[in-house]
Amino acid sequence: MAYAIMRNEKLKTFGNIGGVGSHHFRTRETKNADSEKTPDNIRLIECKNDDLVEAVKNRIGDIKIRKNGVLAVEVLMTASPDFFRGDVSSHGEYNKQKVDDFNRRGIDYLKAEYGADNVVSAICHLDEATPHIQAVIVPIDYEKNKKGKLNAAKWLDGRKLLSEMQDRYFETMKSLGLERGIKGSESTHTTIKEFYGSLESSEILTVPEASIPSPPVLIKDKKRKEWANDESERINDFQKPTYQPIQSKAATSAIATKKAKQAEATTKKYAEELERMKKEANLVRDTDLAEIMERSNAKRLKGRGNVWEYNGEQIALNNSKFFNHYQNFGGGGAIDLVMHLQGFDFSQAVRWLGDEVGNNAAIGSAMTHAKKEAEKATKAHAPLPDPIDQHWPHVRDYLIEKRGLDKKYIDFLHDKDRIFSDFMKNACFRYGSKGVEKSGTRGIKWKGFNGVKDDGFKLTKKNPDGVVFVESGIDAISFIQLLETIPEYAEYKNFDIIAVGGVSSRVVFNLSKKYDRVVIGFDNDKNMRGDKSFDDIQGYIKNKEVERLTPAPLNDWNEYIKPKPDESAGSLGETQEINPIDNQ
Repeated sequence: MAYAIMRNEKLKTFGNIGGVGSHHFRTRETKNADSEKTPDNIRLIECKNDDLVEAVKNRIGDIKIRKNGVLAVEVLMTASPDFFRGDVSSHGEYNKQKVDDFNRRGIDYLKAEYGADNVVSAICHLDEATPHIQAVIVPIDYEKNKKGKLNAAKWLDGRKLLSEMQDRYFETMKSLGLERGIKGSESTHTTIKEFYGSLESSEILTVPEASIPSPPVLIKDKKRKEWANDESERINDFQKPTYQPIQSKAATSAIATKKAKQAEATTKKYAEELERMKKEANLVRDTDLAEIMERSNAKRLKGRGNVWEYNGEQIALNNSKFFNHYQNFGGGGAIDLVMHLQGFDFSQAVRWLGDEVGNNAAIGSAMTHAKKEAEKATKAHAPLPDPIDQHWPHVRDYLIEKRGLDKKYIDFLHDKDRIFSDFMKNACFRYGSKGVEKSGTRGIKWKGFNGVKDDGFKLTKKNPDGVVFVESGIDAISFIQLLETIPEYAEYKNFDIIAVGGVSSRVVFNLSKKYDRVVIGFDNDKNMRGDKSFDDIQGYIKNKEVERLTPAPLNDWNEYIKPKPDESAGSLGETQEINPIDNQ
């Protein structure tokens, strides 16, 4: 059985691309290649002057390259060695017709997958153990704007996208008689570098026997040593064609062993998890409501299904729920039913179940009841804090003196009930009517949130040209101030500024719908949360421009205006009598 095989590698620097080009075009020594066969390599997509770096630059043109962006993608496509060899069994040999068929389908796939103009180079190497295509793609995506933008995430980000890509590759190749690899495997992706040495399958090797003549009797000690060296070199040259394939197999074996261990570890993990879940399921199991009715001396009414009579009242059971028709009252679960029948509180109901049904039943029912109550609690948001006017002067001073925010913005927003102080002297920023972002003001760096972030903390214009999303209310006000002082940001002066309470991609998706230009101004975090969220967002926001704007080299926008310990805060535009933002 022969398999269709494909691997992808992101190239983020022109240095990486240059290294790939020197390998593709054999401008550097390639250990696994037979130099006598190198002229047989087939140029499927020509690269001018064999200069891959220049080809990629020309394709990108004036498209913006974001920090740490993917410039190109290297694609390796091949198949199991026995597919190419047909009736030929020798290492490094192949059936020409099968190679031609594979090349034709491979190029068809690349053009359909990435777009013909994005494929800047493709070459079929025939000077190694197994024929394979190595191509370089510039991942320009035209779905987001007509000019196009570099967006490798569209094809390569996430297990789901990679699996779907393998499906499309297989659909192109299956008519050649190739099979798809195992779908949904838990083993990690093999990089091109790792995979490169594993293009050979196992085969029976015949080791030729070397004949070693007896040393000439008359040669002296010094000459005997030279003779021994000559014979060693002759034997090594004689055996090399046989042992060279074994070196390739060593790489294959190492990768196979690694994947086997991964598969074994995955199987063991799932088995342990399944056993744990079984034990937990046996423990967290509610008591059958019919058993509770029986132990309460209730009587099942004949011909009425699961309806019971208890103290002259009729109670219907439906799986885990009950309903008392006389009291027009219902509930769910064993604990609730015991409390209803016996008039017990929670603790008394648990003790009754322990005595009547057993301790395990009591514990299981109690845990089920607690789980239901917890689920109800999680669906309800924490109450929004109330404004405490007596603490506002403290919060106002903190925002102006410690954070460097202009008092004209702070006072305007406070008058509109957009900013206030809670009873803990936290600076509170309203996210519409359903959410409040909180920031500590008493010397401890602390942030919190009550309610939902869906509306965002908005600083809006009447007819905005776009929107800038930031992480916090303080950042939103800081960014507004920076627009007054930094000429490079002038293009954003007529943009809405919206804080979303962190790197909340879902909120950005929803709030960005009405804007043509979307700018992600999240923090410059060490763990790159802002960049990762930007990648996620631009993958989902379609047919509009999405830009990344960072406060680098500083961490967030407020650090640009926050006074240093030995400075006092100033006030930008202090004498201006204006409404700096529109209220929503």
